[in-house]
Amino acid sequence: MGGDYSRASSPGGGGGRSIVGEGTLTAPEERSVQLDGHLTCGICGHAQGTRHIATERMFGLGGRFEYFECGRCGCVQLTTPPDDLAPYYPPTYYSFQEPDPDETLPAARWRRRLFRARNQAQFFGGPWAAVTRWRSRPDFDWVPALLRHTGVRRLDARILDVGCGSGGLLKRLRQSGFTNLVGCDPFLSSPITFATELTIHACAIDQLLPREAGRFDLVMFHHSLEHMVEPIAPLRAAAGLIGPRGRCLVAIPIASSVAWDTYQTDWVELDPPRHFFLHTSRSFEIAARAAGLRVVRVEQDGGPFEFLGSEVYRRGMTLTMADGRFRDLSQVFTREEHDLFARRAQDANANGRGGRAIFYCERH
Repeated sequence: MGGDYSRASSPGGGGGRSIVGEGTLTAPEERSVQLDGHLTCGICGHAQGTRHIATERMFGLGGRFEYFECGRCGCVQLTTPPDDLAPYYPPTYYSFQEPDPDETLPAARWRRRLFRARNQAQFFGGPWAAVTRWRSRPDFDWVPALLRHTGVRRLDARILDVGCGSGGLLKRLRQSGFTNLVGCDPFLSSPITFATELTIHACAIDQLLPREAGRFDLVMFHHSLEHMVEPIAPLRAAAGLIGPRGRCLVAIPIASSVAWDTYQTDWVELDPPRHFFLHTSRSFEIAARAAGLRVVRVEQDGGPFEFLGSEVYRRGMTLTMADGRFRDLSQVFTREEHDLFARRAQDANANGRGGRAIFYCERH
């Protein structure tokens, strides 16, 4: 399930809050405290670190959730998950609200072949690239940006999106001409199929093994890994699913970031209790190595939302309104504030400390 929000502990705001009115929260009840030997890191096994008390902030559901920040690898991990997560994924949760893209695939078979030939050249180059440049589709420019470091160079590449929700990204890839797309999400009530190009299984990634072992050119986790209780098993399954030249793309929030250091439990990406493990760059590399993967490239992917959303929490507000709609941040912040946080995000990325990162991995 795609992940986008939450965290908490800093002067002027933080966790341990309760809802008192529409879209507002009370002051925090407890700050972070040092621990010595009471918990063990689920990534590196270290037993010293810091405890943070946080609460659900996106919808203002409250609760009290403990996170352990490892003193060695820095991974921030939930130690008190609720028995039932369903209330924290209401029907208004954003990954369940993805509209189906408009149908762009031509109906006629010959037109569809031309459509795919043009897009193959637009996305990946080749002898027809110059010829098709004048007929390129700017609305598909996001595709080469998404795949540029994945090794994918064909529209028939076999691609798996893990924790894909209703399949918004996969549907967009299908609409851009990809023909061999697979998704999996255990929270789906039933499988989803679009003709022969796209199938979404209602299962967890490990259930695709062994029948799909080594059959994928690319396995992607787009802000889904942080929603998984077990931090290493899904990556190990991904290592088993990609072929010898395949890659695994993991996009996640990053705790070794300016935003985490600044906002602590007001960090919008903490998102208790939906996010279980919030990696640092170091802790992710440890997890990847334990799963049989090696990181070959890291891209900083932070944006202004990591600051804007955190400021919303610091000011005592929720991200959503009573009707489930997201708060209009243009009504909360001035244009100057938006520009300021955009510059902070750019600076954080430039210094390797953005609030999000994309890790590209291969089997080792």
